This record gives sequence, C-alpha cells and structure tokens, in this order.
Amino acid sequence: MIKKLSCLLALLILISSLSACSNQKQETQTTKAVPKVITTPISSTSGTSTGDSKTDANNKSPDLNGSQLLTKQIPAPSLMNNIIGEPTNQEIDIYLPASYFTENKYYPVFYFLPGFGDTSSYYGTVFKDEMDNLLKNSKVKDMIIVSVNGQNKLTGSFYVNSPVTGNWEDFVVKDVVSYVDSNYRTIKKSSARGISGHSMGGFGTINIAMRHPEVFSCAYALSPGLFDKSGLSESDIIINESYLDMIKASESSGEFIGDFTNAYGAAFSPNANGKIPYINYPYKLIKNKLIKDTTVLKAWENGFGGLEGKVIKYKSNLKKLHALTIEYGTNDEYTWIPKGCEYFSSLLKSQKIKHTLVSFDGDHQGHVVERIREQVLPFFSNNLSFN
Repeated sequence: MIKKLSCLLALLILISSLSACSNQKQETQTTKAVPKVITTPISSTSGTSTGDSKTDANNKSPDLNGSQLLTKQIPAPSLMNNIIGEPTNQEIDIYLPASYFTENKYYPVFYFLPGFGDTSSYYGTVFKDEMDNLLKNSKVKDMIIVSVNGQNKLTGSFYVNSPVTGNWEDFVVKDVVSYVDSNYRTIKKSSARGISGHSMGGFGTINIAMRHPEVFSCAYALSPGLFDKSGLSESDIIINESYLDMIKASESSGEFIGDFTNAYGAAFSPNANGKIPYINYPYKLIKNKLIKDTTVLKAWENGFGGLEGKVIKYKSNLKKLHALTIEYGTNDEYTWIPKGCEYFSSLLKSQKIKHTLVSFDGDHQGHVVERIREQVLPFFSNNLSFN
C-alpha cells in the first residue's frame, strides 16, 4: 500500500512539474520584449540609399491625421575629410502629407534650416502639427517638408563650407536635395523647391538661396543672422584680448570651448592646420602686446556681414528668385539682427532686387512657431510650383 502511495505521489509531482514548465514557457512567450526597429545608417561611400524609401514611405501606416513624419539617417559625403570628426551620416526629418499615401502625384518641397543649437526633429514635429491643422482647414496646399540637421560638434555649422567642420552648404544643396529627390515623389525643378530657416538657419537660407537659384526658387528667412557695417562689434561674438586666454586653454587641453564664437570662427575663419579650436582669431598676443590682424578680422566681419559685396556679386542670382522674404522681431534681444535685416533690405532695394521685408511685434525665439504657421507655410503654398 505504501509502495502504491509512493508511486501515486511521484506521478502527481511529475504532472505538477510538467504543468509548471508549460505555464513558464507560455509566460516567457507572452512577455518577450518586442525588438526595436532601427534605421540602419546608409554607407557614406554611396550617394544613394541601399533601400527603397519610396516603398518604405508608401508601406508605412499614416497616423490618425493621415500624414507621416519620417526620421532618416542619410549619407553626407560632403562632410568627408572634416577634421573635428563630424559623422558622414546626418539626420533629416521628412513630413509627408496624407495625400502622399492615397494619390500617385508629385509634390513641391521646402527645406528648413534650424537655428544654432536647435534640432531638426523639433521642427519636424512643428511642421507636422501645423501642416495637419492648416490642411484640415484648407489653408495651404499639400507639400513635402524637410527639416535639415545643422548641428555639429561645435553646436552649429552655419550651413557653410569649411575645411574644419565640413562642407555643410554642399550637404544641403547636394546631399539632402538629391536624397529627397531620389527617394520620394518630388517635382524635380527649382520652381518647386523652397528654403527657409531661423536665426543661424535664416542666414543659411539667404546665403544658399543667393548662391543656388538653380536649386531653390523661393526663400523665407526668419530673424536671420545678418550684420550691418557695425554688426560684428555689436554681436555676441567675442573679439577681445580676454578670449585669447580661452583659446590657449582650449589648445592646451585639446578640448573645444562650446560657444558661439568658436563655432562662428570655425565656419568663417577656419585654420585646419592649427590646433584646437582650429580658428584664425583676429588678435594675437606677441611679447605682451596685442596685435590685430586686419585680414583675419575681415573674414569674421564677412561671415554674417560683407553684405554690400555679396549683393553686388550675386545680383543676377538674387534676381532669379521667384520670391524672397526677410523678417525680424522688433523686440529681438539680439539688436544687431533688426539692423542687419534693414541694412540688407536697403542694399537689395538699391540694386532693384525684388523682396519683402517684414517686421513683427516679438522677440528672437518666442514667436517662431506662430510665424511658421501664419507666414512661412502659406508663403510656400502660394509661391512654389505644384506641377
């Protein structure tokens, strides 16, 4: 009897053990983590995608508004050979309207350049929210919008070519535009492309538009970094003897000083053969005497400035633009920006270059989203070609 009970007990234990294993297996299966979907960076040695983004965009389910915001790592061969280790894959954010998923048509595109320290992802979200609402109320036409990264290891690239930070102008004009045209249903002509940006990106907007009317036909610059003849001395860029101590500290430590002055210098007065921070500075201390280099100082002035010469040099290009708007806030805390915008407008007028100068009651940063909603998006909806 005891033997039978022992066998029965062993059998019950075995059944219980098998049931527990089965339950544990089921629990493991149901709680297994869902793998993250990662966009693999595209090799910088190729100018085209290894996948088909057209298919990717069409296969992605649009959100409740019917539109889609895509974040892409794209090849940036223009940034190769920079000396600060800037990656040759860069992020852009692409807004596709709801109709992109339901209609087989082609779209105009406008490209947005964020300001110093701002991210493309932030503006990507802004454009999606604002476009969805405006389209819902039939206030603008369907467009593709691309928000372009302009941040680098020094916080801002100024969207210009530099042997130190890389060729950011070429990145925008060549790498980004060719990627978008190759992978999405865009109208591939300048009349269907526009460019806009804020602050540092506003400067980039004007600089790129006047140099590349064969790529962009319309431009809207929000509070752009522009100097009048005294703009450099009134700006936050530090041009004095005390800054030399910061440069020496950076050279000895081998670390960058993360400020606007160094980023500006690396963009407009680079010294790829020197030491960190790789800039030519307008002053040197020689035998305890401060020596000014007028040639170098001119390079610093001509970054955001030198506008008279630029307007004359690019006069024919500026006249090719279908629409150009420059705007600033009358209460901008960077007081040199309104002065620079007014000065630039006066130079355009003197050369009979068609443009619009707009001022609004606001500061530098606080009204950007409002201005995008009320001015920028309608501007491109009205001025870009849709066929």
